[in-house]
Amino acid sequence: MRPSVITMARSRGSISVLDQAVISGTNFVTTVFIGRLMGASDLGIYILIFTVLTFLIGTAESLIAAPMTSLIHKYSEARKPEYLGNVFIHHGILVTIVTISIVAASAYAYFNAPALALPLAAAALWIPAVLTRELARRYWMATFRPAFALGLDLAIAVLHVAWLGLLAVTRFTSLAAILIGAFVAQIVGIWVWWRRAGPALRPALPAWREHLKVHLRLGSSNLLALGTFIAQLYAAPWLLALLATPSHIGQFAACHTLVMLTNPLTQGLANAVMPQAALLSSEGNTSALRHYTATTALRLSLVVLPLAVPLALFGGPLLALLYGEAFGGLQAIITILALAAVIRSAAMAAYVSVWAVHRSAWNALANVAGLLMTAVVTFMLFDGLGLLGAAIALLAGDLLAALIRTVAFWHVTRG
Repeated sequence: MRPSVITMARSRGSISVLDQAVISGTNFVTTVFIGRLMGASDLGIYILIFTVLTFLIGTAESLIAAPMTSLIHKYSEARKPEYLGNVFIHHGILVTIVTISIVAASAYAYFNAPALALPLAAAALWIPAVLTRELARRYWMATFRPAFALGLDLAIAVLHVAWLGLLAVTRFTSLAAILIGAFVAQIVGIWVWWRRAGPALRPALPAWREHLKVHLRLGSSNLLALGTFIAQLYAAPWLLALLATPSHIGQFAACHTLVMLTNPLTQGLANAVMPQAALLSSEGNTSALRHYTATTALRLSLVVLPLAVPLALFGGPLLALLYGEAFGGLQAIITILALAAVIRSAAMAAYVSVWAVHRSAWNALANVAGLLMTAVVTFMLFDGLGLLGAAIALLAGDLLAALIRTVAFWHVTRG
């Protein structure tokens, strides 16, 4: 069985890397568009909205998509429509809560920060649409048809980039216009997906609460681990929101976004190694799991280095070329963030293996420690070093989280 598992994992991993590249590439193009044509302040505001979206995707992933991936194959073909119908009820509840919350935030901003009111109102459309797209993607991944997920994301990316091109030509640039166009792209893509290959749904209202309880039980620990990981990864913009101007947030976000081009490789390969780590854990083969984790950490580092090293050496001029002269002189920040990306990538092997042995609480602890380290060092260094201090703080947080994660893995598998 193992060769077939590995072969399937590699195949899905290749498509997963490509799919992550499409999503990350679309976001990268969006940040370049905003930074170059609208300025660092608008980019800073967009990044704050985007970090909220990322956290919500992680929440939906943990509480809805990941449990669905685990449970969907336990149901017969006759009962799958009932289960999937209830999954979409859970998704509808989450989307309703998110929409109401963002609308309330937009109303608050209208009276206290008018410049944020319209972008937040547009985000109230965009964010729920993205969450729905993510559920569609995970459905196809869970049913071993990742090519459908890739097709969906490619179609949405083409529509979104075409809209950005139209805005560039007409010079009608605003955050609200960008987000409304992104919302339309998501809706069109979802509608086409649903018409062509949407799952059969037959909600069973008496059972949806039981399914919800099961999802919450399965997803709560993963939400703690993934939520704290996202918080630690994207803490810097929110810390800068307390200490600096939107322009500073935008400049730092541009550096971080450029370095995060390494993320599709890391995330895609991490998805590919998860089945093998889970298999070794289920067999109780801790010696093999330790060896697999060590070699995976080395592989992840070597895969990221060809991107990280050029960014560490020449990322500053590239950033200024892409985003404009207002983003010049930031090479030192990019170098530090590139080093942090390599460390975070290598530590992803321990993250996956800690998950595989059902000790996700250790991942959450490592993330919280890294988040606190990032916050403390940011407040200590920002006054003297500015954005460079924020980059050093993020590196310090990643180092501490990687250390705790690795030590925890070796500790829980010592038997």
